[in-house]
Amino acid sequence: MSRTYPPRPIIAVGGLLFRDDSLLLVKRAKEPGFGRWSIPGGAVKVGETLTQGLAREMAEEIGLSVEVGPLVEIIERIFHDPEGKVQYHYVILDYLCYAREGQPCPGSDASEVRFVPPAQWPDYILDSASLKILDKALAMVSET
Repeated sequence: MSRTYPPRPIIAVGGLLFRDDSLLLVKRAKEPGFGRWSIPGGAVKVGETLTQGLAREMAEEIGLSVEVGPLVEIIERIFHDPEGKVQYHYVILDYLCYAREGQPCPGSDASEVRFVPPAQWPDYILDSASLKILDKALAMVSET
């Protein structure tokens, strides 16, 4: 199934990975969102569970083996083309993730990776929905 102009929404997963209170963000190397900072992740493949898909995506995108933790939030991302047609439609399940070891490095879909403290999140031009998810994830991490 093509990711552009899909016949139905695409299921995707995102990984919220913290070091201390800083969150790992990636600079997207592909559309949608080329050149923008975002939560690492991607589409789930047929036959994968959500957690298997997220573990694979994190390995591909940031080069780390992760343990997938609890679900933080479910959101939709819908992008329209200039004629108003739905060009991309994702239903994204964002999970906390825990790195087993190693340092992140950009992979297949990222040009940069960076741990960013909460005070700097707005500088990365994240939308309000993403900022709410990051705040919720930080609160969940702080409780443990």
